[in-house]
Amino acid sequence: MNISMRSKDKPIEIVNLVAAACLFLAPWGFGFTGDWPAAWSAWLAAGMLAVYAVASWRSSSGRNAWTAGGEATIGIWAICAPWVGHFSTNQPAMWSHVMVGAAVLLAAALDLIWPRMHGSRMA
Repeated sequence: MNISMRSKDKPIEIVNLVAAACLFLAPWGFGFTGDWPAAWSAWLAAGMLAVYAVASWRSSSGRNAWTAGGEATIGIWAICAPWVGHFSTNQPAMWSHVMVGAAVLLAAALDLIWPRMHGSRMA
């Protein structure tokens, strides 16, 4: 594990890993495993988010704009997926995607604006 991470990096990665776990488990927890577009969207988005979070955590340079941008893209996908995948009428699936996507998007946005607010630059 990278010991030299900036202090704000660990909470962001923890949020993203918890969000990935919640979205991955949502089809079983909320009973939408039979709705294939919703379930596969949850599993794929959660998997991609976990890969980004772990890659960022393990990176020697800590977080940078490409990890925050990738996570933001996954967050946007999760928010839009219920309508793109035509499962917006499945309320548990829709809200699982929207809530996790909003949390991930918020974390990525904070990660991108934090350095500007505090006068530092991202790698």
